[in-house]
Amino acid sequence: MERRSLLKTALASATLPGCFLSPAAAAICKAAPYVPQSDPLATVIAEYFHQSAIFNARADEEDWGELLAATYGPARDRMQSPPEPTSLAGVAAAIRFARDDPDSGAVRPVMDACLRYLDRESQS
Repeated sequence: MERRSLLKTALASATLPGCFLSPAAAAICKAAPYVPQSDPLATVIAEYFHQSAIFNARADEEDWGELLAATYGPARDRMQSPPEPTSLAGVAAAIRFARDDPDSGAVRPVMDACLRYLDRESQS
């Protein structure tokens, strides 16, 4: 099965091979399924939650620094200077992200990117 298809199917059903998702992570994955061809911000956010679930499933077994770099670290870093959303799907994913992970240091930059998109769209 192609990686994108596997991720999309796994996240839509909130199960990942070899991973246990907490009920909160499962709800997040169902609310913001992996959509690689749609909005760039929604894609980064979905990847962040996907990789966070992998990190959480493996955190007891491995060195956290290496595991962070191999899982959600890159997506978290991209969200510090996030891509601009190109649709309301990206804005919706960002709102879900802020609601479900409010203590993330990336909430402000993600929300700022959404505000720039909404301001631009309201001018056209």
